[in-house]
Amino acid sequence: LIPTMPQLTRCLNSRAAFPERVKIDAPFPCAERFAISMVEVFSEGEKAGEFQVAVSRQAIRQGLLTPLIAFVVLAFFLSAAILVTSLFITRKYVFKPLGRLELSARRIAEGDLDTEIDSDGRDEIARLAMTFRAMAHQLKISFDTLEQKVNERTADLIDAKIETERINQNLREAG
Repeated sequence: LIPTMPQLTRCLNSRAAFPERVKIDAPFPCAERFAISMVEVFSEGEKAGEFQVAVSRQAIRQGLLTPLIAFVVLAFFLSAAILVTSLFITRKYVFKPLGRLELSARRIAEGDLDTEIDSDGRDEIARLAMTFRAMAHQLKISFDTLEQKVNERTADLIDAKIETERINQNLREAG
């Protein structure tokens, strides 16, 4: 509890418990609630007396605690602001582009090789998107080439079958 001014005055003015001269080793009443500092006063090289200052321990604690609480609260809000800003930036520049890239990659995996892949920017995700686009283009060329070769082989096989059936027909007629 912080002593009120009347309590402090009563404590300090109590003659019965407070002698006229106070020594360092004999603190005044209620001293446990105060931080006490004593300075000797000299006049013309001789000790003229002592000067004691008493400051309430509660006032000292309050004087230290208030700035500490303010610092902790400020640090908390600053940390929260940094966290929210970091989440916003991460979401906008990392999670959204990765989500779009994942969707495009999924469509390519399902066979839609004409899927548009967004690769705006110059960061790592944009470079990865360009790599996916090049891969999809290369796969499309490979599939188109393969399909063309299959069609050519199928046509060759049909022609060979027709030729074989014609030869078989000629052999039956000759035989």
